[in-house]
Amino acid sequence: MDENIDRQYVVDSSYMLSFLMPDEQSQEVVDIFELYSTGKIELITTTLLSYEILNTLKSAVLRRRVSEEAAYSLLEKFTKLRIAEFAIDKTKVLEMAIKYHISGYDASFLVLADSYDALLLTHDIRLQEIATKA
Repeated sequence: MDENIDRQYVVDSSYMLSFLMPDEQSQEVVDIFELYSTGKIELITTTLLSYEILNTLKSAVLRRRVSEEAAYSLLEKFTKLRIAEFAIDKTKVLEMAIKYHISGYDASFLVLADSYDALLLTHDIRLQEIATKA
């Protein structure tokens, strides 16, 4: 981690989507991404995040939550963030998923946060509770 960066955070799909989707944004989330864009904090994630974003955008178009044009614009916004994506130890993900009875997707964010001693940014209350224990 760069010595000029105050803190490292793992961003999960719920948190990322609350930044991307106009009807889910909050000032807290906007502030976090502002800190990231100015280099004050570092955001990292798992390689799964891109696929979760793609799937959500596809579903949002099919449910008419956003237009197809808006979905492509949101994908471009996500891509421009250039958040570092890391592969994680699949054995540790499985162990965490079994231990806490959570999905492999959720466990991957927890394992990454644990591996990098980073805080997890999530809107999933149960996942946040587990992150404080793990």
